[in-house]
Amino acid sequence: MKRTLLLITLSSWLSLCAAPMAAESPWPMFRHDRKHTGRTIYTGPATPTLYWTFQANDAVTASVSIGHNGTLYVGAGGYYTGGGDSSLYALNPDGTLKWQFKTDMGNTDFQRSGIFSSAAIGDDGTIYVGSLDAHLYAIEDSISYGKMKWRTNLGDWPVYGSPVIADDGIIYVGALSFRVHGINPDGSIRWWYPLGWCVFSSPALRDDGLVVIGSKDHNVTCFRDSIPYGSIVWQAPLGAFYDGHLIDCSPAIGEDGTIYVGTDGWGASGMDQDPLDADTNFFAINPDGSRKWSFPMGGCESTPALGPDGTIYAGSYDSCVYALEDMGAHAVQKWKFKTGGQVDASPTVDGDGTVYIGSRDGVMYALRPEDGSVKWSYTTGGGIESSATIDGDGYLYFGSFDGKLYALGAGSPDMGTVSVNLPQEVEVNADYSPTATIRNYRASNQSLQAICLIEDNGTPVYGDTISVSDAPGGGAKTIGFDTWTVGPDTGVVYDVTVITLLAADENAANDTAFGVVQSAAGAVWVCGDMDGSGDGPDISDLVYLVDYMFTGGPPPPIVAAADVDGSGAIDISDLVYIVDYMFTGGPPPVCS
Repeated sequence: MKRTLLLITLSSWLSLCAAPMAAESPWPMFRHDRKHTGRTIYTGPATPTLYWTFQANDAVTASVSIGHNGTLYVGAGGYYTGGGDSSLYALNPDGTLKWQFKTDMGNTDFQRSGIFSSAAIGDDGTIYVGSLDAHLYAIEDSISYGKMKWRTNLGDWPVYGSPVIADDGIIYVGALSFRVHGINPDGSIRWWYPLGWCVFSSPALRDDGLVVIGSKDHNVTCFRDSIPYGSIVWQAPLGAFYDGHLIDCSPAIGEDGTIYVGTDGWGASGMDQDPLDADTNFFAINPDGSRKWSFPMGGCESTPALGPDGTIYAGSYDSCVYALEDMGAHAVQKWKFKTGGQVDASPTVDGDGTVYIGSRDGVMYALRPEDGSVKWSYTTGGGIESSATIDGDGYLYFGSFDGKLYALGAGSPDMGTVSVNLPQEVEVNADYSPTATIRNYRASNQSLQAICLIEDNGTPVYGDTISVSDAPGGGAKTIGFDTWTVGPDTGVVYDVTVITLLAADENAANDTAFGVVQSAAGAVWVCGDMDGSGDGPDISDLVYLVDYMFTGGPPPPIVAAADVDGSGAIDISDLVYIVDYMFTGGPPPVCS
C-alpha cells in the first residue's frame, strides 16, 4: 500500500509534476520529451504480463515512439547480432505489422546498416529517424506503407543519435561526422556545426529554445539556432580529451534548468585500455554551463531520467542503477541497485514513480522509487539497451538484442489516491469537509467510487462514499466528501483513509492514501474568517472563498465562517455579501 503524508495545512495542496509532452501522443520521441526527462504521467504494468512480441531481423536497440493514432514506430539493426536489418517498423497496438520501411539507401562505405536512432513524431505525424547509412529520414505513415518524404545526408557517417523537433518544426540531430545539424522541415540543412569528435548523443531542448548536446570530444555544448549557422552559447568540458570522459549519452534537463549527463571511456582512441577508467563519470551542469557537481560511478552511457520529485536515475557500466538527489553543491546517493550486467539502457519513470530499466543481463527491471527494490522483473533472450516506452493504456514496450520487441501489460484501468486533504490539527466540535486528490493514470476517462474513512484507534467515527464520473484521462481531480464533525475530546489522533475503487484496476498499490489529524481545543471563530487566520474578513478571505466556490479549493477550517449572510448555505450570495461589506460599506457578516 502506498501511503501519502497528510498535508501540513489545508492551504498546502499537492502540485502534480508532469513532464512536457505532445498532447496527441503518450510518447512521441526519444526519452519522451524535448528535455529528455524519460518520465510520463501514465503508469506501467503492475505485473510483467506478456502481451505480445514482434520479431525483427536484428537486435532492437532503438526505443519505441508512438504516433498520434497509437501506431508504434521502432528501428532495428546496428551490428549487434549481424542480421543486417535496417528497417523502421510500424506496428499496430496489437503487435501486428502495419508496414516496414527499409533504409540503407545511402553511403555504404562505412559498412554499417541499421537503425539505432529512435524516431521523433512531428505535429503533422511525420516520422523523423536517423540511420547508420548516414541519412536522416522523414517518413509519412500512409496506412499500408511508409512513404519517404525526404532524406538528408548528414556527412557520410552513421547517424546514431535521435532527432528532436522544436516548436517551429526545426529538427536537431547529431552524427558521427563530428557535426550537430539544424534541419528545416523540408529536409534542407539549415546549419551544421563541427565539434571535436563523433556525436552519438541526442540533443535536448531548453525552455528558451537553446540546444544542448554531448560529444565524444568530452564537451557538453549549448547552441543557439542563428540562421544561417548555429552559434555556441557555451561549452562545458567534463574532462580532457581522451581521458575517459567521452559523452555518448544524451543530456537530461531538470525543472530548474540543471543539465545532467554521464560520461564513459569507450573509444578513447590511442589509449592502451578500452574503456579507459575515470574516477568521476556523472555530472550536473548549471544553465550557464558552469560545473554544478560531479558524482563517482562507473562509466555512464545511460541517458538519465528525472523523477517527479527531482530524483536522478541512471545506469552504469558497473552493472548498477543509481538514484541520486541533487543537493545543490553536491549529489547524494539515495540508493543503488545491482543488476547482472552492464547497464547502458536508459531508465523510464512512470506516473507512480516506478523506474523501469533494462540491463545487458537480458532483464527488464521495475524498481520501487523509494529504495530501489524490485517490483518485478522480466527476462528476455538477449541484452537490453533499448529504453522502455509506456503508452496511455499502461503497456510497456522495449527491444532486446534477441531481435524482439516486447509489449508487457494488461491494459487495465488505473486510478490512484494521491493525497488526503485536512488540517493537521482540527478543533473539537468543529465541522470539516474532507477532500482528496485522485489521479487517473490512463489516457481515457474513468468512473469510480471513492471512500473516505476516519477512525479513532480503529473505531470508525466517519464514513462517506461518493461516485466520480469521468475522471479526466491523464489528469488529477479534487473530490469532496460530506461534512465531518470532530468529537468533543482533545488530543485524539484520527486516522484518515481515502480509497479509490475501480474493479479493473491492476495497480492496487496506488489506491489508498492515508493521513492523521489530531484534535485540539478550538479557538473562538470569527464570522467571515474563511482562511482561519484569526482576524476578521479581509482580501485573503475573499480569495479563499472564491477559490473554494469556483476552483475546488480547500473548504474553510470552520465551515460556518463562510456563511456570511446567515442563510444556512455557502453560495454566490455569500460572495456578493462579503464583497459588499468589504468594498461598499455593506452590512457586516451575520454567521449563525
